[in-house]
Amino acid sequence: MTQTKTQQLFDKLKKLITHSHNRFKGVKVNDSLNIFADNLLNDWNTRNDEKQYLTYHRGTVVYVDFGLNVGAELSGPHYGIILNKHDNPVSAKVTVVPLTSKEGAFNIPLPTGLTKVLGEWYAVTGLVHSKNFQPVTPDTIFDLFAVSEEKRNNHGHSKTEQRMLERFNQYREETNLIKSELKKQLLDLEKISYFKIDNVATISKYRIQKPHHKFDALGRMTLPSDDMDLIDQQIVQHLLDK
Repeated sequence: MTQTKTQQLFDKLKKLITHSHNRFKGVKVNDSLNIFADNLLNDWNTRNDEKQYLTYHRGTVVYVDFGLNVGAELSGPHYGIILNKHDNPVSAKVTVVPLTSKEGAFNIPLPTGLTKVLGEWYAVTGLVHSKNFQPVTPDTIFDLFAVSEEKRNNHGHSKTEQRMLERFNQYREETNLIKSELKKQLLDLEKISYFKIDNVATISKYRIQKPHHKFDALGRMTLPSDDMDLIDQQIVQHLLDK
């Protein structure tokens, strides 16, 4: 009996997963194929919808899942830099240059280290966070009097005190989160010092990892404009020299 095209597809994918032990080009094959299928299905289900997308400034550092691709095309997750000068919410795609920690013929040193940019971003974020939490203000002084009054009238229980403690605990948890995220991302980015000039790619915004929380630097921190001008020059030179 002649196999259907669908059955042939299933058999080929099963063979790839089995023979590669589910690991090929630095990615888990079944995970990558599942994500690819989910994205295609989402495209189909929303094909008639008017869509709005996140916008990215030129020079934004992002984390991109390039998926499982053929030949020498880049595969797997990589950090990257947004090249678009004018992004907008109706544009479904952006152009990125991937980043790497490895030397190579087409890997160009970054003008400014990512750890410096990351450190500066978190320094500003930490200052803003501290400024937003002011433990001594006219309101908090008023609250302290309210706590005393409420405890006297409610057998030692005070809703105002509970609210103040919750606010303080939230601030402490967020401060610890900022510190832990900075440490983790510094470890990830400290070795990344090149951009892959031969792998510039236009990608769907679906491939970009969204920030996990409001203190996540990825998708928000940007390289200086002077650095981006140098990167643009290198890319143009690379394309013209081909």
